[in-house]
Amino acid sequence: MKATHHLRDLLSGASIVIVGLAISTYCMATLERGTLMEPGPGGFPYVLGLLMVLTGAISLSMTLFGGRKQAPVEEEPVLGLNLRILGLVMISIAAFGLLIESFGLAPACFASVLLASLVARNMSMTSRLVSAVCASGLAVLIFAEILSVPVHIFTWPLEF
Repeated sequence: MKATHHLRDLLSGASIVIVGLAISTYCMATLERGTLMEPGPGGFPYVLGLLMVLTGAISLSMTLFGGRKQAPVEEEPVLGLNLRILGLVMISIAAFGLLIESFGLAPACFASVLLASLVARNMSMTSRLVSAVCASGLAVLIFAEILSVPVHIFTWPLEF
């Protein structure tokens, strides 16, 4: 592994750990976390901060102990914005926002993930559909079932 890639991986992992620790510490010090059944305003960010710490620690350990293969090196660095990717991600977010109220959580999540998957040019349509279905199911399970967020899973805006 080249020294620049090794340093970049170390700095990335350390940055993720530091930001995760900062988020978790802030949530512990200033926000009510609540319980698992009734989480407070600091519960979700606290858990996300801890997950960031775990992710950063895994990245650091893989970099330090050689568990990661060398990442492919691009021929020349990409400079500037890739407008195609930016546009697809923005359209994906907008689609979710526009669809969730009219059609519900599952269709909005499905459309959003399907649109965002268009960023990956080498992904097959089957993989895109499977990803969208799995993400929709996971969103319903987490938000509607586990967290009991009052959101419609499926709705139909048109009356017959």
